[in-house]
Amino acid sequence: MLILFLYVALPVQAAVLRPPGNTWWGTISQVQFLPVPMQGGVAGQVKPVTVQKTETEEAAEEKPSCGLAAFAPGEGEKGRFLAHTGRCGKAAQSSALAFRLAGEAGYWGIETDLRWSKDHALVCFHDESLDAHTDGNGMIEDCTWEYLTTISVNAGNVQETGPQPITSFSDYLDICKEFGVRPIIDIKYCSLGYKGMLDAAYEMVKEKDMLDSAIWQCSLGDYLTYVKELDENNHCWLLCGENISDSPELVEHAKKDLGCEGINVPVIDPRIVSLAHEKNMVCAYYITDKPEKQEKCFEAGFDLVMEDGYN
Repeated sequence: MLILFLYVALPVQAAVLRPPGNTWWGTISQVQFLPVPMQGGVAGQVKPVTVQKTETEEAAEEKPSCGLAAFAPGEGEKGRFLAHTGRCGKAAQSSALAFRLAGEAGYWGIETDLRWSKDHALVCFHDESLDAHTDGNGMIEDCTWEYLTTISVNAGNVQETGPQPITSFSDYLDICKEFGVRPIIDIKYCSLGYKGMLDAAYEMVKEKDMLDSAIWQCSLGDYLTYVKELDENNHCWLLCGENISDSPELVEHAKKDLGCEGINVPVIDPRIVSLAHEKNMVCAYYITDKPEKQEKCFEAGFDLVMEDGYN
């Protein structure tokens, strides 16, 4: 009897000494078993013992994700929409007012374009030049922040609310945080040195404790790669062009090579949506305010639609 008890009990005891996972005798679950000493002449009885997870393991399980498995639409009418440069259908694009109106409307995320001024201020502005949509002139990268604060943006719907000041990246993040909305950071080309710009932006997002909610979007693979180098847990989306339908391999590239959790595309192609979902990636569409086109997007399986927010 003693020999038989040792034969049965030792593998069970060994399972407790190894971490959960695959072993030479099978798979160990989180609940394992220990032999109980003989009581009343009965040998080999077992009782469950719960293995406590480490703080690192628990943190990894609780960490939010913008991948498909963790995707959940927001509540309300705008819960499956992204606000392009804020709600620019109601106010000047990329303005604090447009961002605030988007937050009040309950958008899933608020998109902005990230740029760097001559004196290394992080700026929210769609174009690389001020000429077309402000009362100023020049390239953003050639202007100081002091100068940028003196001009007004007149793009978007300015009939009701009037031109608005250019917004700093810091103010944009504060508004997103106030309303509990994901910041969608569209990283623009930077001739001043994109790594310096991304270093500054990352530190600001980190300082505001928004790394879990921020999504870094870009069409440039090198930029997204560097975002991942800064923190492998950063959430990234690849911003795709219309050629995505002719180059479906870009979905694989976004997932495998760039570590992206989503893609944002300008074409309604159910095949691309399916490829993204097969890889557990969110698939968003940009940009339309037409209700019938938005409906087609959702019928095709898109998770999110970006709009200017006129309606």
